[in-house]
Amino acid sequence: MKMKLTATAIDKVKSPTQGERIEICDADMPGLRLRITQEARRYFVLYRNKEGRRQRYQIGDTTMTPSEARKTAKGVLADVARGKDPAAEKRSGKVSTLEQFLDNLYEPWMTANRKGGKAVVDQIRSTFRPMLERPLEKVSAWAIEKYLADQRKEKKSTAYGDRGLGYIKTAMNRAVEWSILPVNPLLKVKRVRVDKSKPLRILTADEETKLMDALDKRDREKRAGRARHNLWCRARNLPEWPAFDGMAFVDYAKPMIVLALHCGLRRGEVFSLAWSDVDLKGATLTVRGVVAKSGKTRILPLNATALEALKAWRDQSQDTDLVFPSRETGERLDNVKKLWAGLRKDTGIDARWHDMRHTFASRLLSAGASIEIVRELMGHADIATTAIYLHATEGEKREAVARLASNGAA
Repeated sequence: MKMKLTATAIDKVKSPTQGERIEICDADMPGLRLRITQEARRYFVLYRNKEGRRQRYQIGDTTMTPSEARKTAKGVLADVARGKDPAAEKRSGKVSTLEQFLDNLYEPWMTANRKGGKAVVDQIRSTFRPMLERPLEKVSAWAIEKYLADQRKEKKSTAYGDRGLGYIKTAMNRAVEWSILPVNPLLKVKRVRVDKSKPLRILTADEETKLMDALDKRDREKRAGRARHNLWCRARNLPEWPAFDGMAFVDYAKPMIVLALHCGLRRGEVFSLAWSDVDLKGATLTVRGVVAKSGKTRILPLNATALEALKAWRDQSQDTDLVFPSRETGERLDNVKKLWAGLRKDTGIDARWHDMRHTFASRLLSAGASIEIVRELMGHADIATTAIYLHATEGEKREAVARLASNGAA
């Protein structure tokens, strides 16, 4: 969008929805931009440094008048003409260690520009925690490879840190683009080779039954524990906790897992699901593009099991926009590690949360759904991704080979 930035014109621009942004180019000052999000309105200058890389220099919010913003932008562009790189100089003052780079620059940028950006930065911190205080320029390929090799040996995991490695390499690319580092020192560090033909982990019908039984047992134990606690409080004239009477579920665990198994949602899509995305009358669920990995909105039909679970959960839910808010904060969940670890222990099922999504896709194909329908329901950008679920069972392989004998092959 291009227009002359004035206080009146800016006030007329409505803030976008959460996760969206509007950028306005000033008609009077080339390079001056105003970015509008739901949270803030900020001026910045775009220019190219000596290496030809595009740079963004933030100059202030709309407490600054448009005239003041133009004057400041003119000064920034004058510095650029003299060979300076204002954005790089500003960033270098905030960065010394890997931790400072992540805290002061990379996390704010990732949170503003990438879905799941904070989770990515948290993964870097978690994987490379002992290296956070190391000067950024000393986060070398040798240091990273040695650290990962030691961790893989200690944890007996050949692929430990692989995801974190991919994330930190991307972060270092950004440090180069921002002129903080001359080159990416991790460019040649390779991720672990994995067996791409390794069979997907699909839950069997028996395992799904065990999972549901474990959830029901967990439910009964929590109800019994709440009843015992309230009995203890009643005997002492103390306030009681809310009873679970008349509630289908004690918490979000079972309806969330039912939804994962019967809709194939990614974990982040489940966490971000809002009641405004659910049409209980029409029996559909919308995954918004701003939270989908593909960036594209998709609409999923709800089968009877998923619809029944959501209706029951809606009846007992508080008046919140999120379908599965955190019990502690009421905000978006960021993990269900403790829940899943407990269920794996109770059932003996060695599977990841994401394997429920694999199970959903595999069962659709086994039930006769076309690969194109499965692609749309899964939200895959490329049908080649969906094709990994077109695996033959061991029984089918044996049957195919057995036909050779019956056809007279010698």
